[in-house]
Amino acid sequence: MVAMEKIQVLSLGAKCYGRALSLKPECESLWHDLGVNYYRQAQHSSLHDESVQLADKAMKCLQKAITIETCNHQLWNALGVIAASTYVKKFKLAQHAFIKSINSENNNVTAWTNLGALYLSQHQIELAHKAFKVAQSLEPSYVACWIGQALVAEHIGSDETMDLFRHTTELGTHLEGSLGYAQWVCHTIFDRQLDKTSELYKYNILQMGAVTSAAVSIAKYTDRKHDNPTAYNIHGLLLEQESLHKHAVQTFERAVHILKQSDNKSHLNMALSNYARLLCMVGRYEDAVTQYQTISPLTDFHDVCGLALALYKNNKLKESYQAYEQALQLASTAADKSTVLAAMGMLSYKFKDVDRAKTLLFKCSQLSPPCTEGILALCSLGLRHGDFKLASAALLELIKQENNDQFCIEISFMTACLYALQGSYNTARNQILKAIHKYPWRAKLWQQASKFMIQFMPKKAKSAAKCGRIATEQDFTVTKNGISLSLAQLAAGQHDPRDSNNNCVKTAAKMVHLYPGEVNNWALLSASCYANERSCKALKLKSNIDNNLNIKLTQYVLQQAHEAKVQRLQPWATNQMIDSLLQCRQYKEAQMLIQSAKSQWSSNAQIQSQLDLMNTKVVVCQKGNSSLSESELEVLRNTVVKVATSTFAWQMLAEVYVSQGMTVAAETCYRQSLQVAKSAKSVPLIRLAYLALTMSSGSHGNKEKWNVLCQEATTEALKLDPQCTAALLIQGILHTIAQNQRQAKRCLQQVLSHSSDYSLTLARFYLMKIYLDKKDHDAVQELLDAAKVCSDPGQELVFKLVESSK
Repeated sequence: MVAMEKIQVLSLGAKCYGRALSLKPECESLWHDLGVNYYRQAQHSSLHDESVQLADKAMKCLQKAITIETCNHQLWNALGVIAASTYVKKFKLAQHAFIKSINSENNNVTAWTNLGALYLSQHQIELAHKAFKVAQSLEPSYVACWIGQALVAEHIGSDETMDLFRHTTELGTHLEGSLGYAQWVCHTIFDRQLDKTSELYKYNILQMGAVTSAAVSIAKYTDRKHDNPTAYNIHGLLLEQESLHKHAVQTFERAVHILKQSDNKSHLNMALSNYARLLCMVGRYEDAVTQYQTISPLTDFHDVCGLALALYKNNKLKESYQAYEQALQLASTAADKSTVLAAMGMLSYKFKDVDRAKTLLFKCSQLSPPCTEGILALCSLGLRHGDFKLASAALLELIKQENNDQFCIEISFMTACLYALQGSYNTARNQILKAIHKYPWRAKLWQQASKFMIQFMPKKAKSAAKCGRIATEQDFTVTKNGISLSLAQLAAGQHDPRDSNNNCVKTAAKMVHLYPGEVNNWALLSASCYANERSCKALKLKSNIDNNLNIKLTQYVLQQAHEAKVQRLQPWATNQMIDSLLQCRQYKEAQMLIQSAKSQWSSNAQIQSQLDLMNTKVVVCQKGNSSLSESELEVLRNTVVKVATSTFAWQMLAEVYVSQGMTVAAETCYRQSLQVAKSAKSVPLIRLAYLALTMSSGSHGNKEKWNVLCQEATTEALKLDPQCTAALLIQGILHTIAQNQRQAKRCLQQVLSHSSDYSLTLARFYLMKIYLDKKDHDAVQELLDAAKVCSDPGQELVFKLVESSK
């Protein structure tokens, strides 16, 4: 089998046609085919003189065919195409041939289109437009005439040019149409002077999905034409706009390969610049540096900045700083100089030269227009080092740009940080809400508000959950939006299995499905499942999640955190694992895990103390309801003293004392827990109040003391959170025991208004007792109806209470 090049096949074809003509010399179709063959050979010949000779032969063949058959429109059309070619350039003859072809066949759309193309090449725009218009009227689906009209529109600068090119791609695949549309899309999106908010831009680019359509269109072109570097370059730019960076790298690499075989240095430099930029985007920093350094001469401002960034990403900070110094010399505008100074200031901070960083960033802010990123960096620097005066000054400059939609999120965040670091959390939150009021469509602002309230205002967890939900509704594809919602729901206690709409398990599971590679999502799912299982246990409901699943989830989180070297997550996952094992009463496995963790973090005293505490908890759980010996209690006390700043440790010790009947010691522990608690004081207050209520309602002595203590603890809890349902419930029960029905009714009704958890059942039960004593049958019936509507898990208890009173 012999392989032949295209030019060899055409040459062989010409010989065959010659042999056929020797047998039938008066056949016009053979002369036509031979002429077309010679023309194709001319197109594929690498020698210009040879191409001219072949084209001349093609002309003679077509002229011979026409002498045989003068009325054949195809022969005249072929003669016109060859006469108009770059090898012949007999434009008058070409015009005559196209007109003769049209006269021979009136509905000749090809000849009209070719005539229009001839007029266009001779800059006779009006005649070209008329010819293309006739072709369109003859056959509206003929692509070539629409391409001609698009070229006419391009020549006169019409706004309809891109629309016409797009229409050609919709009619069918044509090389010129594909290239033209892709080129116009690139020209439009990269035109800095073009108003990107105009209706024309929104229609042509956004509404019509121009980038994706153009990328598909130019891909069809490059599939057919493998030697056009411009097409590959345009394709790469479009892929970059679609964030398909790896494919863009391959496309730019092909463009560079083709251009290296040519002498076009300027085009090669542009392709190298694009190729290097995309290499940096995909993390191939060393290759990016190599490609930037291949550009010769490297004197373009943007190329030098790209080299500096690639060097910085490659951890070559000194060389990067030198490159930015070179870029500063090349900068022609104040905006460019400001941007470079900002980058140099950030690099100086990397060198731990804070003073130089401040100086450079301050210079950056003094130029007009200043680099917003530089001012943000200056503000961050002030906040980082406690220089609130510097941060405030930078923030004033930022506020001047608060109408800039691009930086509203960063400005809001910096303003909130400034107030939060000074302890003004409400003002900080209000600044974020102010930005939300101005830009309610920005999902990141809602997510920012959610995260801020979770971190600094945990009592506002329900509000944080609402903000998180709005953020996810606007854009669930952003990973942090889903994490913020799940975390806020967990903090707000929205893990009730009966509420499928506001359930952190459902949100966390959705995040895991969307982003299974994010270990934080698995950690949130593990915590949510644990909370859900404990909630079901408290409500005496059947849970779909068992402790074995919790153990498997936490084990997976621990493994992934270790592999990904997420240091902060590993201790949490270890504690979660131990607690899950305790819930399953797997005490031996829990102790083995504690010993393994202690050896892993032997140098971390804080984690060691926490593990000692967990080990003590295992011992307590093993004992169950059995009494602890004095030596075991002493070990527990000593362990708690080691972590004296842990409010959880003191509460755990108090619970142990309660189980051992040492109520006074338990009270002391709860008070100690309140002293060490910085913000979360509600839990120890509620537990202290519950202890006092238990002692007051029992047969223990000194009930007056416990009544006063219960009242004081709940009052303090209500000062911290006026809607604390647990405190209101305990007060209501206390007043019920004291037969103060008016106060009890007030507290219990507030619980019904604000609660949605198990406290609602208890409040309804005790309120029912009050109404039954008063024989208020209407109120009793209203409570019974409400219990049915909300499917109260304790409604059977309420019904039994009503039945027993009859």
